[in-house]
Amino acid sequence: MYKTKLTSPIPNNTKEALKLHNWQIDNIALLLNKYLDFLIIEECDNNSKECFIKEKEKLQNLNGQVRIKGKEYIEINYRIKKILKNTAVKVINFYPLIKKGNLKNNDIFDYIFENSILNPKRNKEFKGLDETFTKNFIKNLKNYRNFLINDIKEGKIKKLLDKIIERQNQIADDTFELTTQTRLVVGLGSGSVLETSIKLHHIYGVPYIPASAIKGVLRAYRIWNLAKDDRYKFLVVEKLIEDFEDKKFEKQKDNLINELNKKLKKINEDLSEEKLNELKSKLVEYIKSIDKEQIEKIIKIFGNQQQKGKLIFLDAYPTNFEGFDIDIMNPHFPEYYEGDKPPADWQNPNPITFLTIPEGTTFEFFFKNFNVYDRNLEFDLKEAFEFIGIGGKTALGYGILE
Repeated sequence: MYKTKLTSPIPNNTKEALKLHNWQIDNIALLLNKYLDFLIIEECDNNSKECFIKEKEKLQNLNGQVRIKGKEYIEINYRIKKILKNTAVKVINFYPLIKKGNLKNNDIFDYIFENSILNPKRNKEFKGLDETFTKNFIKNLKNYRNFLINDIKEGKIKKLLDKIIERQNQIADDTFELTTQTRLVVGLGSGSVLETSIKLHHIYGVPYIPASAIKGVLRAYRIWNLAKDDRYKFLVVEKLIEDFEDKKFEKQKDNLINELNKKLKKINEDLSEEKLNELKSKLVEYIKSIDKEQIEKIIKIFGNQQQKGKLIFLDAYPTNFEGFDIDIMNPHFPEYYEGDKPPADWQNPNPITFLTIPEGTTFEFFFKNFNVYDRNLEFDLKEAFEFIGIGGKTALGYGILE
């Protein structure tokens, strides 16, 4: 017989504090990075109310934390407890945050059990799941989901976002809105206890687009524009921007021309001598044509290593956030990527789920000192987001805003 329950590896004093709030946490960053629910499976003695453990191990650290040993998570109460794979932890923590109606038939049972390793049909080890636990688990998770979704749409999280946007408007002297045309995920490659990540405010826990990311996309767009969408010219312009010296600009261009062979070979080792000379000839002509004023404009707006840019970018926040979409990456040849085996059809795919900002989410963008921008700021940012995108997986169509 199995006894099952949810637990979180947090100190006892934190647990006591959370009980005062009925364990209802509304900080998304906290939910996904600090407060993780684990599903515990214990073997139980039919003649006893408490679970008995066949193996025992005394642990020195008694602060209520969890450490990993092999494939088991061991809690510091001298009882070894089996826990499901990380997939189950992600399912339990992701589900309450997913936009209403985004799940198949909006059915919690289908999603949690039929489509995960919690399903006894897919995992024989858990055929003995306690029925009472199963019913309570579904009920409590559904209640918690409703609590969070209501907070996101019209409760604390919504009010918090409204206050943040109001404050940003007080700081900024130019604002405008853009809407995601595809899913958006910023921070996917960042470190996370749940394997995949998404950018959330480190204090407020709400999703946002960092000012640094917005600045990077707009700066790249301006350089691509000046380089006429040529990657070699792009690198030339970037080099001129980073090494810019007002009185030595012409000398800087001459030095760059002299180093072209070496730099081009570094970028593409397969260039033949004929192609190298042809490419070098075009780039020499292009470098000579670059006007110092063009480089100075970009530096004035965005800055470089020697000076700050005058256009101030602020973080962008969603005005109509209603929850996340859940997406999937599916490496089909895990043994090939992780070892030295060839890619083959007999290897099992390894689905990796992650959260994204849904299509149709409107973000408000904020700028200070927008008068220093020498063109139409809103038009350029729209073009940058449409043709470059922002965040992760832009090559696959993510991160497009209009």
